[in-house]
Amino acid sequence: TRIGVTISTKGIVVDSYRSIPGTAWRVLLHNVLFGLGVSFFDVLFSFYLVSMNFGIESAGLMSTTVRIAGLVFGIPAGMLIDRIGAQRALVIGIIGYAAGMIVLLFMPSIVLLMICQFMAGCLFAMGMSALMPLLTHATPPAQRTLVFGLNEASMSIGLVGSIVAGWVPSLLGPWLGVGAQDAPAYRWALLIGCGLMLVA
Repeated sequence: TRIGVTISTKGIVVDSYRSIPGTAWRVLLHNVLFGLGVSFFDVLFSFYLVSMNFGIESAGLMSTTVRIAGLVFGIPAGMLIDRIGAQRALVIGIIGYAAGMIVLLFMPSIVLLMICQFMAGCLFAMGMSALMPLLTHATPPAQRTLVFGLNEASMSIGLVGSIVAGWVPSLLGPWLGVGAQDAPAYRWALLIGCGLMLVA
Protein backbone atom coordinates (compact mmCIF):
# COMPACT_ATOMS: atom_id res chain seq x y z
CA THR A 1 0.00 0.00 0.00
CA ARG A 2 2.80 2.36 0.89
CA ILE A 3 4.51 1.57 -2.39
CA GLY A 4 1.31 2.31 -4.25
CA VAL A 5 0.88 5.63 -2.46
CA THR A 6 4.52 6.57 -3.18
CA ILE A 7 4.17 5.74 -6.88
CA SER A 8 0.90 7.66 -7.05
CA THR A 9 2.47 10.70 -5.35
CA LYS A 10 5.46 10.63 -7.70
CA GLY A 11 3.10 10.45 -10.65
CA ILE A 12 1.19 13.49 -9.44
CA VAL A 13 4.44 15.44 -8.98
CA VAL A 14 5.71 14.48 -12.44
CA ASP A 15 2.38 15.42 -14.02
CA SER A 16 2.46 18.77 -12.19
CA TYR A 17 5.87 19.60 -13.65
CA ARG A 18 4.86 18.41 -17.11
CA SER A 19 1.80 20.63 -17.06
CA ILE A 20 3.88 23.79 -16.59
CA PRO A 21 3.78 25.72 -19.91
CA GLY A 22 6.94 26.13 -21.95
CA THR A 23 6.78 29.92 -21.60
CA ALA A 24 6.93 29.62 -17.82
CA TRP A 25 9.94 27.29 -18.06
CA ARG A 26 11.70 29.83 -20.29
CA VAL A 27 11.08 32.57 -17.73
CA LEU A 28 12.50 30.33 -15.01
CA LEU A 29 15.57 29.59 -17.15
CA HIS A 30 15.97 33.33 -17.64
CA ASN A 31 15.97 33.73 -13.85
CA VAL A 32 18.75 31.17 -13.49
CA LEU A 33 21.03 32.75 -16.10
CA PHE A 34 20.30 36.31 -15.03
CA GLY A 35 20.86 35.40 -11.39
CA LEU A 36 24.23 33.92 -12.28
CA GLY A 37 25.21 37.10 -14.09
CA VAL A 38 24.10 39.38 -11.28
CA SER A 39 26.01 37.29 -8.74
CA PHE A 40 29.26 38.24 -10.50
CA PHE A 41 28.53 41.88 -9.71
CA ASP A 42 27.45 41.07 -6.15
CA VAL A 43 30.84 39.51 -5.46
CA LEU A 44 33.29 41.44 -7.64
CA PHE A 45 32.03 44.94 -8.34
CA SER A 46 33.26 46.50 -5.09
CA PHE A 47 36.70 44.98 -5.67
CA TYR A 48 36.68 46.36 -9.20
CA LEU A 49 35.95 49.87 -7.93
CA VAL A 50 38.82 49.65 -5.45
CA SER A 51 41.18 48.32 -8.13
CA MET A 52 40.28 51.39 -10.22
CA ASN A 53 41.32 53.61 -7.28
CA PHE A 54 37.81 54.97 -6.74
CA GLY A 55 37.94 54.12 -3.04
CA ILE A 56 35.82 51.78 -0.98
CA GLU A 57 33.25 54.53 -0.35
CA SER A 58 32.39 54.44 -4.06
CA ALA A 59 30.73 51.04 -3.53
CA GLY A 60 28.23 52.68 -1.20
CA LEU A 61 27.58 55.46 -3.69
CA MET A 62 26.91 52.98 -6.47
CA SER A 63 24.60 50.88 -4.31
CA THR A 64 22.67 53.99 -3.30
CA THR A 65 22.43 55.14 -6.92
CA VAL A 66 20.78 51.94 -8.16
CA ARG A 67 18.28 52.04 -5.30
CA ILE A 68 17.40 55.65 -6.09
CA ALA A 69 16.86 54.60 -9.70
CA GLY A 70 14.41 51.91 -8.59
CA LEU A 71 12.61 54.38 -6.34
CA VAL A 72 12.33 57.02 -9.06
CA PHE A 73 11.44 54.73 -11.96
CA GLY A 74 9.42 52.04 -10.18
CA ILE A 75 5.97 53.56 -10.75
CA PRO A 76 6.68 54.83 -14.30
CA ALA A 77 8.03 51.35 -15.09
CA GLY A 78 4.71 49.81 -14.07
CA MET A 79 2.81 52.23 -16.29
CA LEU A 80 5.15 51.48 -19.19
CA ILE A 81 4.69 47.73 -18.71
CA ASP A 82 0.92 48.19 -19.00
CA ARG A 83 1.47 50.02 -22.26
CA ILE A 84 4.02 47.79 -24.03
CA GLY A 85 3.41 44.43 -22.34
CA ALA A 86 5.36 42.47 -19.75
CA GLN A 87 7.37 40.33 -22.17
CA ARG A 88 8.64 43.27 -24.20
CA ALA A 89 9.38 45.23 -21.03
CA LEU A 90 11.38 42.32 -19.61
CA VAL A 91 13.47 41.98 -22.77
CA ILE A 92 14.13 45.71 -23.04
CA GLY A 93 14.87 46.01 -19.33
CA ILE A 94 17.31 43.11 -19.10
CA ILE A 95 19.16 43.80 -22.36
CA GLY A 96 19.34 47.49 -21.52
CA TYR A 97 20.59 46.76 -18.02
CA ALA A 98 23.30 44.39 -19.24
CA ALA A 99 24.38 46.83 -21.95
CA GLY A 100 24.47 49.65 -19.42
CA MET A 101 26.70 47.64 -17.10
CA ILE A 102 29.07 46.88 -19.97
CA VAL A 103 29.38 50.59 -20.72
CA LEU A 104 29.79 51.31 -17.01
CA LEU A 105 32.87 49.07 -16.83
CA PHE A 106 34.72 51.39 -19.20
CA MET A 107 33.81 54.69 -17.54
CA PRO A 108 36.87 56.60 -16.26
CA SER A 109 35.25 58.68 -13.48
CA ILE A 110 32.93 58.08 -10.56
CA VAL A 111 30.45 60.64 -11.90
CA LEU A 112 30.11 58.80 -15.21
CA LEU A 113 29.89 55.52 -13.32
CA MET A 114 26.99 56.85 -11.26
CA ILE A 115 25.18 58.13 -14.36
CA CYS A 116 25.49 54.72 -16.04
CA GLN A 117 24.45 53.00 -12.82
CA PHE A 118 21.35 55.17 -12.54
CA MET A 119 20.27 54.53 -16.13
CA ALA A 120 20.96 50.81 -15.82
CA GLY A 121 19.08 50.77 -12.52
CA CYS A 122 15.99 52.23 -14.18
CA LEU A 123 16.05 49.50 -16.81
CA PHE A 124 16.63 46.88 -14.12
CA ALA A 125 13.57 48.13 -12.27
CA MET A 126 11.47 47.77 -15.41
CA GLY A 127 12.73 44.27 -16.12
CA MET A 128 12.17 43.03 -12.59
CA SER A 129 8.73 44.66 -12.41
CA ALA A 130 7.72 42.82 -15.59
CA LEU A 131 8.84 39.41 -14.38
CA MET A 132 5.96 38.44 -12.09
CA PRO A 133 3.16 39.69 -14.40
CA LEU A 134 4.73 37.72 -17.25
CA LEU A 135 5.06 34.58 -15.13
CA THR A 136 1.48 34.94 -13.87
CA HIS A 137 0.12 35.38 -17.39
CA ALA A 138 2.11 32.41 -18.70
CA THR A 139 0.98 30.01 -15.96
CA PRO A 140 -2.51 28.52 -15.46
CA PRO A 141 -3.96 29.20 -11.97
CA ALA A 142 -3.61 25.54 -10.94
CA GLN A 143 0.18 25.60 -11.47
CA ARG A 144 0.97 29.08 -10.12
CA THR A 145 1.87 27.99 -6.60
CA LEU A 146 4.37 25.47 -7.96
CA VAL A 147 5.78 27.87 -10.54
CA PHE A 148 6.16 30.71 -8.04
CA GLY A 149 8.00 28.30 -5.74
CA LEU A 150 10.31 27.32 -8.59
CA ASN A 151 10.81 31.01 -9.34
CA GLU A 152 12.08 31.62 -5.80
CA ALA A 153 14.31 28.55 -6.04
CA SER A 154 15.74 29.65 -9.39
CA MET A 155 16.81 32.98 -7.87
CA SER A 156 18.89 31.08 -5.30
CA ILE A 157 21.17 29.85 -8.10
CA GLY A 158 23.10 33.08 -7.47
CA LEU A 159 24.76 31.24 -4.58
CA VAL A 160 26.50 29.02 -7.12
CA GLY A 161 27.38 32.05 -9.24
CA SER A 162 28.93 33.77 -6.25
CA ILE A 163 31.26 30.82 -5.67
CA VAL A 164 32.23 30.66 -9.34
CA ALA A 165 32.67 34.44 -9.63
CA GLY A 166 35.20 34.45 -6.81
CA TRP A 167 37.50 32.19 -8.81
CA VAL A 168 37.17 33.84 -12.22
CA PRO A 169 39.65 36.75 -11.75
CA SER A 170 42.32 34.28 -10.61
CA LEU A 171 41.74 32.27 -13.79
CA LEU A 172 41.69 35.30 -16.08
CA GLY A 173 44.68 37.12 -14.55
CA PRO A 174 47.43 34.90 -16.05
CA TRP A 175 45.65 34.87 -19.42
CA LEU A 176 45.54 38.69 -19.40
CA GLY A 177 49.07 39.02 -18.05
CA VAL A 178 47.91 40.82 -14.90
CA GLY A 179 47.36 39.98 -11.26
CA ALA A 180 44.09 38.47 -10.06
CA GLN A 181 43.37 41.68 -8.12
CA ASP A 182 44.08 44.06 -11.00
CA ALA A 183 41.30 45.99 -12.72
CA PRO A 184 41.48 44.13 -16.08
CA ALA A 185 40.93 40.76 -14.37
CA TYR A 186 37.90 42.07 -12.49
CA ARG A 187 36.56 43.86 -15.58
CA TRP A 188 36.69 40.75 -17.76
CA ALA A 189 35.10 38.67 -15.02
CA LEU A 190 32.27 41.19 -14.78
CA LEU A 191 31.93 41.17 -18.57
CA ILE A 192 31.33 37.43 -18.33
CA GLY A 193 28.54 38.23 -15.89
CA CYS A 194 27.09 40.70 -18.40
CA GLY A 195 27.27 38.01 -21.07
CA LEU A 196 25.19 35.67 -18.90
CA MET A 197 22.59 38.43 -18.48
CA LEU A 198 22.42 38.95 -22.24
CA VAL A 199 22.06 35.22 -22.87
CA ALA A 200 19.20 35.19 -20.36
